[in-house]
Amino acid sequence: MLSKPLDNDFLDVMRIARRFYPSERHNRLKDCIERIHIDHEQAHRALQDCLDTFTVYNYFKANAGPGIFKPTKRTATPKRFDLTTLTAADDKIDTENPFYQRFICFTGKLDSFNRKTAAQAIVNLGGNPQNGVTKQTEYLVLGDTAYSLHGNGTVTSKLKKG
Repeated sequence: MLSKPLDNDFLDVMRIARRFYPSERHNRLKDCIERIHIDHEQAHRALQDCLDTFTVYNYFKANAGPGIFKPTKRTATPKRFDLTTLTAADDKIDTENPFYQRFICFTGKLDSFNRKTAAQAIVNLGGNPQNGVTKQTEYLVLGDTAYSLHGNGTVTSKLKKG
């Protein structure tokens, strides 16, 4: 059906949108459509999404300098530390502690310390820190970001799972 073979070259319109709208928090297709005021009839239909993406791309092409399309060098995302591999610093664990043998997951930014330090404290109390919410999760510890999102009527993906 295609008149030429694919060579796997691509442009990521979202990356271009992030350059075009650097101060905007979201640059999804629907956000760009709203900003440039194009007619949008069907959401999440393959053909319409392709046409909308092409329209947004052409808008950027007509209204931005050539530097916006320069390739970006991808950097490898650092691997997160596996919180489940932590071991207790002391053999004397209080079995009456409310976290003893409980599964705990953190979400959001913690104020006083990083996630690994918080997870180590849980392990030292006999608890089981988790990297993400599962069916086993018994406690979900909310950091600042999660609380502020929740206060605005939205929730994090971990809150949705919990």
